[in-house]
Amino acid sequence: MPFDTGLTPGLQLLLDDAELIEALPPERFDMGFTGYSSDAEHGECGTPACIGGWVRAWSRKYTKCIDIAGQDRWGISFNQARALMFPSGNMANGRSALESATPSQAAQAMRNLALYGDPRWETVE
Repeated sequence: MPFDTGLTPGLQLLLDDAELIEALPPERFDMGFTGYSSDAEHGECGTPACIGGWVRAWSRKYTKCIDIAGQDRWGISFNQARALMFPSGNMANGRSALESATPSQAAQAMRNLALYGDPRWETVE
């Protein structure tokens, strides 16, 4: 019998996705660029992606808006998705989360969101 985490299936998927993000090589992850290319189909363009880009690539339902992709995939609010994918502050090390977060740091923020309802970027080290 699987261990009951008490989390919704969407939040459990968020934790699973955090593991996938954390396993990415740094050259396949970039929080500092958000863009859209009509030539790219579902994240298959081969360029680095942010949290939202990877979520959009893993989702069965394609949407141009990465916030909505996070809402749909994890069952979180628009504001929660926005706080995770577009961090406005610094991490605990004083560096900008948007410009310098590593896959491991992004995974930590994803776990924070699943467990506390907020990515808490300011606590990410």
